[in-house]
Amino acid sequence: MNAASRIVGLIAWHAERHALGWPRGQDGEALLTRTVTKLQECAVDRVIIVGPGALPDIEGVTHHETTLDLFDTHHTMQIAARKFSPRVWRGGVAGATCYDEVIHPTAMVEALETHRATAALIVGPDWCEIDPTLCDQVIARHLNQPDDFRMVFTQAPAGRCGVLVATDLLAELRDNQTSIGMMLDYNPRMPQGDPIARDMCVQISAAQRSQPRCTHDAPRWCEKSDLPQLVEVELTTNSPCTGPITPQHHVPFDREAMSLESAERLFEQLAVEPDVSVILGGLGDALAHPQWQLVVQAAHDAGVWGIALRTDLLVEQAELEQILALPLDAVIVNINADQAETYAKLMGRDALDQVRSNIEWLLKNRRNAHRPGLPWVVPTMIKTQDNVEELESFFDRWMFFCGQALVNAPTTGGGLMEDQAVLNMAPPRRFACRQLALRMSVLSNGTVARCDQDWLGRAAVGHVNDTNVVDLWSQLQSIAQQHEVGQYEDICTNCREWHRP
Repeated sequence: MNAASRIVGLIAWHAERHALGWPRGQDGEALLTRTVTKLQECAVDRVIIVGPGALPDIEGVTHHETTLDLFDTHHTMQIAARKFSPRVWRGGVAGATCYDEVIHPTAMVEALETHRATAALIVGPDWCEIDPTLCDQVIARHLNQPDDFRMVFTQAPAGRCGVLVATDLLAELRDNQTSIGMMLDYNPRMPQGDPIARDMCVQISAAQRSQPRCTHDAPRWCEKSDLPQLVEVELTTNSPCTGPITPQHHVPFDREAMSLESAERLFEQLAVEPDVSVILGGLGDALAHPQWQLVVQAAHDAGVWGIALRTDLLVEQAELEQILALPLDAVIVNINADQAETYAKLMGRDALDQVRSNIEWLLKNRRNAHRPGLPWVVPTMIKTQDNVEELESFFDRWMFFCGQALVNAPTTGGGLMEDQAVLNMAPPRRFACRQLALRMSVLSNGTVARCDQDWLGRAAVGHVNDTNVVDLWSQLQSIAQQHEVGQYEDICTNCREWHRP
């Protein structure tokens, strides 16, 4: 080891909660012991466990008890940012990564400075399948040039390899209230190429990158799951915007709004597993549902982990106040333009200034909300031939103000509206649709569509009021398995959206 460097293995531990907030089971200390054993095989000086209260007694481990709250505002925001994409190592809101799940900058800097460590290889307490060889490659990369590589990571799935962070860089994360994800994400104020192509990222094989998440914090990641991780629930097909970029402009939807009773029944079944998240949206504006507040509260009361809603955000301040008062993790705002004229042309009304004003109000007032910093506000644009020239200004604007902006390709609902895509992005060879394997789409009348492109429910697998969600998900997984062997039926036959991530 470099004489000037002292690298430790570092784990944050909370006796009652996993890093993502889920209740810890009785096997928590056993999983921690297995993780420590793996970490002790790595080229670290020692292993430190930091956390509040009495820490588990594990041979050869240094304890650092802290009075700091591991689930402070910063970490609560990181959890919310990961709720809708925990499967992948990065790609959460604001670029949140799996490393942000297990990093607690304030408590960790305290521990590292106390024990005079220059850097730490940080892993989660239930990452008991880390690869010591890969971890050593990360450590070696740092030691080769400690001043240049203050952070070293891989694209391995969560649970396979830790991230190395220098103590002074961790202190900067603490002082600036930022994250690993924000450092790696594109920032228009400090443009950079994707860090995965730089030396700070230890390259691994495609086979290693494609492995599933292998943390032991939820049954889905170490056993078979009977439920989808992400469910989009359409509350209504109504929307204040009906311009040509919206489905409502092209298709007459006449299905009824989702009843509160159907929503409650659905949420109770989904909450059986700790890591299920819902997006209240579908084809309509969630805020156009007359009981949207009660639906959000019902999801929370049932125990649904993550809750987001999709909206055009053309509402008055009373609704904005309710958004901040409710347990929402994210608000996804359909904007689709960066100029007022383009917004009016695509959305069907001249209201861009109102949307921007409402976003500004949310960003300003969420600081003092009951969950400070939340919900995340995620502006989105569907990239079409009519707005592509505004893409850069749109993205840079909202990355600056919100720390997040999404640009999506247009879809057609299986041919129900004209394709507005700038280019056909489908690869030359078809492969199995990932949407089927990852998420469920529930229409406002309770119909479980084959996917989010089954706008009219013509290829539905059932109804949430008639069939258990486990059975409905099983039917969708059977279709996904058919895709794996190249069998495409019904609306899947001529689908042009199969390549979406």
